[in-house]
Amino acid sequence: MTYKMVDCLCRNCNVRSEYLMRKDEQEPLRCEACQQMTMYIVPSAPAIRTSDSATFLDGTKRKGFQELKEAARLEVLKANAESPQEKAAIANEIHKLKAIK
Repeated sequence: MTYKMVDCLCRNCNVRSEYLMRKDEQEPLRCEACQQMTMYIVPSAPAIRTSDSATFLDGTKRKGFQELKEAARLEVLKANAESPQEKAAIANEIHKLKAIK
């Protein structure tokens, strides 16, 4: 028996929910909020995994992602730094991080 995840909307009380339903199951479904048989499947966007993700589908980590994340965090700290000395110290950390690559 196969299942699918669907987004549903109740036409009675406008509650939106996600359901795990069997492929052979038919709408309308029972709304958990108002207990009426008025839940209908609404279209939803598919889940898409891009090459920008931190991990690949097989579970391996993408090289360089942690360094990019750390560099972005340091750039935010640098932008919010109050003193020139603090900005210089953070800029030095960013330079060290880029040198590691």
